[in-house]
Amino acid sequence: MIRLVLAGAAALALGCGARPEPPYVTVSGRVTRDGEPLTEGRVVFVPTDGAAPRSIPVVKGRFAGEARAGKNVVQVHALKEVPNPDREMARAEPTVGVSLVADRFGHDSRDVREVSETGPNEFEIAVSEK
Repeated sequence: MIRLVLAGAAALALGCGARPEPPYVTVSGRVTRDGEPLTEGRVVFVPTDGAAPRSIPVVKGRFAGEARAGKNVVQVHALKEVPNPDREMARAEPTVGVSLVADRFGHDSRDVREVSETGPNEFEIAVSEK
């Protein structure tokens, strides 16, 4: 009887019958801001199943990396360093980052894309400053 209980516990611990997690697969594409290639920034694929997001650099309007297969909310982040307007404050940083894209493309994004296990996963992403 004890062996049967231990075998059952081991099976549960090993995930016997559990559905496997979706894999991470190759994604790539282009990002434009107001019709021009985004010089630099990041594309973040946030899986809707709660798995960890993947952040992929954008260089000269292109990105390539991995994202989790399935539905992902796609965010775009790009900053420009500008002089800090609060430089008079003690220990203030000399510059601050200002977003080059509207919030609706960043943390407030509702852009859901399907990442396929079998590909191809080539995405065109258009954002704007406003």
